[in-house]
Amino acid sequence: MDSLPNNLAGLWFSAILYVDLEMYDKAQSLLQKRIELMGEDNISDEVGVLSYIYSKIGQTDKAKAQNNLLDKLCSEGYYVDTRTRVWIHLGLNEVDKAIEVIKKSIDEHTFSPGFLRLYPREYVENNTQFIKLQKDIGLIQ
Repeated sequence: MDSLPNNLAGLWFSAILYVDLEMYDKAQSLLQKRIELMGEDNISDEVGVLSYIYSKIGQTDKAKAQNNLLDKLCSEGYYVDTRTRVWIHLGLNEVDKAIEVIKKSIDEHTFSPGFLRLYPREYVENNTQFIKLQKDIGLIQ
C-alpha cells in the first residue's frame, strides 16, 4: 500500500480485504485516508463500511453517528448506493434486512450483483440467505 498511498481504488479494495480479515483498525485507517483524499464527494460507501466496522467492534454510538452522517448526505442530495445500506444492516447483524434491500434493488435494476462478492466472507460464503441469493441470481451454482 505504501507504494501507492493516494490510489483511491487501492485504498478501497485493501480496506475491504482488511474488513474481511477482521483487521478493522487497518480498514478504518485506509477508509479515513480515502475520505481525506476525496473530500465530501461520493463518500457514502466509506460511511457505510465505517458503520459496519464500528458495529463489529462494539462502538454502536460511532456506528449510529456514521448512519446519521449518511442520512445527512442523503438530505444534501448526495447519491447513496444500495450497497451502503447493506453494509450498515450487516454490521448490525440484520441479515434479513440486508437481503431484503439487495432483492429490492435487484428487482429495480439499481444493484450490480457482482457487488455481492465484496461483502464480508462470513456472509457471502457462510450465510445460507446470501448463498441462496447468489444461486438465485446465477453468481454461483
